[in-house]
Formats: sequence, C-alpha cells, structure tokens
Amino acid sequence: SSPLTRALHTALLAFPSNDVLVHFDLREVGSNVPENVPRSMKEVLKDLQLTVSERDESLLLDVNSLQPADWPRDYSPSVIKRDRIRRVFQWLYKERPESTIAVVCHYNVIRSAVIDGEKLRPRNATPIRCSLYSNG
Repeated sequence: SSPLTRALHTALLAFPSNDVLVHFDLREVGSNVPENVPRSMKEVLKDLQLTVSERDESLLLDVNSLQPADWPRDYSPSVIKRDRIRRVFQWLYKERPESTIAVVCHYNVIRSAVIDGEKLRPRNATPIRCSLYSNG
C-alpha cells in the first residue's frame, strides 16, 4: 500500500485477512491536495486506529521496514514519478515471493504504472488486473 492515509485505509478494509506492507514510493505526488501530503506513520495509524484494532494480531501490518529515514519529508519534486514507480514494480517482481499482489495507491500512481496509463481512467476501488514483467 501507499503510505498515504486513504490508500492504507482502503488496503486494510479491502484485505482484512491479509498482510499489508507499506511501500513509501507508492505515494501520490504533486499538487497541494491535503490527501497527497505525506504525514508521519504515527499520525496515519492514529487516524486508522479503529480499523487497525479490528485486524487479527497475527497479520502483518508493516509500516516501518521500507520507510525512508527522512519520512515524511516530501522530496517528490526531485524524483521522476514514472521512474520511482517502475522501481517499486521491479522490486515487487524481483524481491517478493508472492505470485499475486494487490497494490493499493492513488489514481496518478496507477496511471504512471501501466502501459498507456495516460488513457486510463480508473474508478475508485475498482481492481485493475495486470501482469508484472521484470522491467517493471
């Protein structure tokens, strides 16, 4: 999941019986829309406290292992979004053992991740089935 509150909340609600790993490079970037502003994970988890408390304690909710040391500093203007997103998907392909992965993130991240994404108009909470290749 993206580390942003709305995406993480969606991941927790959509996958209540699955482990959730937050990847900080899946965050939305750009504009000063409040939902796109990075916040500390402590703040995010406080807002999601009820949903988190309802999860089985044996399930993983990993918000720390991939967290950049300077989070929540927004360094997005200096990073090319398409390259950052491609690196995430290359990491998923090469490093994760799962054969099926759900990625929960915001609209523009999805559009950056898929071929011909500029034409894509995904609806909220509608799954998009994709194949992942080694080049991301």
